[in-house]
Amino acid sequence: MGCIANSQQNGQCHTASWTPAHRSRRYPSTQPWASSIRASEPKAGYRAARRIEMNVRPCRAIAMAEPHILQDNLGQRLESLYHKYDRRDFVHPDPLEFLYEYDCVPEREVVGLIASSLAFGRVAQILNSVRKVLSVMGPSPTEYLNRGSLGVFRKEFAGFVHRYADAEALSLLLEGARLTLRRYGTLERAVAAGMGPQDESIVPGMRNLVGSLSDFPEFRPHPLVTCPSMGSACKRHNLFFRWMVRHDNVDPGGWDTISPALLIVPLDTHLYRVSRELGLTERNQADLKCALEITRGFGRIAPQDPVRFDFALTRPGIWASFGTVHDAPGGDEDVRQP
Repeated sequence: MGCIANSQQNGQCHTASWTPAHRSRRYPSTQPWASSIRASEPKAGYRAARRIEMNVRPCRAIAMAEPHILQDNLGQRLESLYHKYDRRDFVHPDPLEFLYEYDCVPEREVVGLIASSLAFGRVAQILNSVRKVLSVMGPSPTEYLNRGSLGVFRKEFAGFVHRYADAEALSLLLEGARLTLRRYGTLERAVAAGMGPQDESIVPGMRNLVGSLSDFPEFRPHPLVTCPSMGSACKRHNLFFRWMVRHDNVDPGGWDTISPALLIVPLDTHLYRVSRELGLTERNQADLKCALEITRGFGRIAPQDPVRFDFALTRPGIWASFGTVHDAPGGDEDVRQP
């Protein structure tokens, strides 16, 4: 779903429907992990998925029978996995890589918005699409936006296609970003302006950012901007926030006005399946309610930084889809072992 926000004053998203060309798929917890890897994938990717499949099943029974035991045990294993993968040499392949090239936070946030917005589909295609966009924008993406216009974006990105997002969708995203920078100065301020001291998550700030990105007459619903008011998990927006708010060896950060405690897990199919097997959710749909429920589960372990485990938990699925497998030092320890 996409959304049109015609009014920033009331903070509401006025929606219109948008349907992607591909069909959605459900991943029930009983589906073997290895079956999600197509036969054409390299054997290394299949073996990685199979290792996960053999280790995750017992956790679900423990979660239902002795939740306090699982929480203690899971917390230790999650922390171990976090420290194991909190290294930049485990990032590739990931669109997050592009943010490392920008030390200036205003430049980094624009790059992060673009990279996260295109973070759907096969990873190789994502990296290629982001690289194409940034090559046109030049060394200073913010300067490119400031001197541009919707007409310029349409002309310079004519013919661009990333799965079901075309040049018009990208041009509308860039125009929304340009106008948001004009209104607020930075994307961080656009998020912070929608939040209050009593907010328990970043959802109000996300809603304000989405409202600003879609608040101009030419806007039409497109797949690069999703609205939390429609129930979408908004995985790519939450991925963007994780990159910009958190700061460790993987996430570069840069936003200081938003607490990591307010972040929501960027819920994709990999994390959804892992979370179901860990007993963090029983929901059958990977929507915003599901993402919030999973975040609360992680929050019981790391209340000040519940999204810290996202990168480590999603590595095997991303590498398998890309056709590569990384082995971290220290053996085959996996957080999903009971």
